[in-house]
Amino acid sequence: MKPRLGLLSVCLWSISLAGAGAGEQEAAKPAALSVLTEYVSNISYRDRAGKPAGPTTELIRLLAERLGQPIDVEIMPWARALYTATNEANTALFETAMTSDRQARFKWVGPLKIYPLALYGRKNTINPAIPLARLGYRYSACEARDSAYLQHWQQYGFGNTSRLTLTVQKSQCRDMFLQQRADLIIWNEYFNQVLSQQLAAQGTELIKLATVDEVRLYLAFSPEHSDEYIARWQAALEQSYLDGSMRQLYQSVFPEALISQLEQFARQKQALPTYPKPF
Repeated sequence: MKPRLGLLSVCLWSISLAGAGAGEQEAAKPAALSVLTEYVSNISYRDRAGKPAGPTTELIRLLAERLGQPIDVEIMPWARALYTATNEANTALFETAMTSDRQARFKWVGPLKIYPLALYGRKNTINPAIPLARLGYRYSACEARDSAYLQHWQQYGFGNTSRLTLTVQKSQCRDMFLQQRADLIIWNEYFNQVLSQQLAAQGTELIKLATVDEVRLYLAFSPEHSDEYIARWQAALEQSYLDGSMRQLYQSVFPEALISQLEQFARQKQALPTYPKPF
């Protein structure tokens, strides 16, 4: 009987060790990071299966896979996404501008995009003789609620006026502009061609009134994440710019100028030489 008891003890001990090892592995597995974003046509959307998709979403999934970090991506209105990311731990938000009031509330990885921003109007509506600082006293405009772009409207006379309509999504402002329910719009210069074509179909032209800013958009993490964790994400992002992964995901949607600028950013960060593009 004693040998049998000994064998039984060894078996039980082995099972115990196996269970403990599985538990340790489960405990070592990081919790899924909640990644939040908003809907942007052709850029951040749900595919036919209802899964969040788009070039930047896929880039972040790639980075997370390389880092061994499980993530759950969720699309929601921008104001709600910003509020959630500000108030809940283990979250990240994209694509986010690093404004002065946001800077200390998050830890930042990026940029994910760099692009020029401009103020536009309709040629059949805007009087170019009106000073830029007085536009808000004559014309209507639109901006997304809680957008980083809101600060720019003040310089055009929209600081204390009801002529600036706030919407849930930036795309709604584009629609209002095309429907002549808003006279002015701040828009990404890289994507003004489609807007120009749509206005041309209406018998008018898109006119640029002013260069507003160069915008850099980031992946913003809730502040409890360690600096080492953020540095790993930053390194993975820059590597994706250098190894062609970002280019492969972005090139069907974003212009060459934006892609090249991100690649140049990564080369400068890592002190690599810049080579001319192949013909």
